[in-house]
Amino acid sequence: KRFDEVIKYLDLLDVDYEINPSIVRGLDYYNHTVFEFCAEVKELGNANTLGAGGRYNNLVSDLGGPETPGIGWAFGLDRIITVMDTLEIEPRGNDGVDVFVMYVNEEEKLHAISLVQDLRMSGLICETENSGRGLKAQFKQADRLNAKQLVILNSEDLKLGLVNIKDNVTKEEIKLDENEVLEYLISNS
Repeated sequence: KRFDEVIKYLDLLDVDYEINPSIVRGLDYYNHTVFEFCAEVKELGNANTLGAGGRYNNLVSDLGGPETPGIGWAFGLDRIITVMDTLEIEPRGNDGVDVFVMYVNEEEKLHAISLVQDLRMSGLICETENSGRGLKAQFKQADRLNAKQLVILNSEDLKLGLVNIKDNVTKEEIKLDENEVLEYLISNS
């Protein structure tokens, strides 16, 4: 069931993936899914894995702490720099998050994940809720991240094809047709 959920989200985000049951991470604390991020760049030769990790739900409790689910990964900085140089990708400065997408239920979450992916693929720095917090905590998180624009999803608006956007600087709010949201956020970030 857990693996099917992972696949569902990868498909929703149109992420290319290959299921490889022979991937083995070298650490005994992984459970459930393990993964690798790979790039097909000839300068890397056969060393095309940029990062790898997995799920480790029992690690904290095995070390004497409370039951704490977790997921993590590590990356090879030298390989990422090689890929960035090869593809002529310039890193952006960190002056905050362009867009923070908020939601409170599963239906809204699916819209949030899809929108975040589209925004990131358009070059925006975008974050969303990952811990199941309420809207009040999400507003605080958006402020901590210095988010410029907020997308506040709610089921009633989504049924009407509308999305609420708030400028986190001027505090002005508008509702847009969901088909206009991506273009609006790109042009206003």
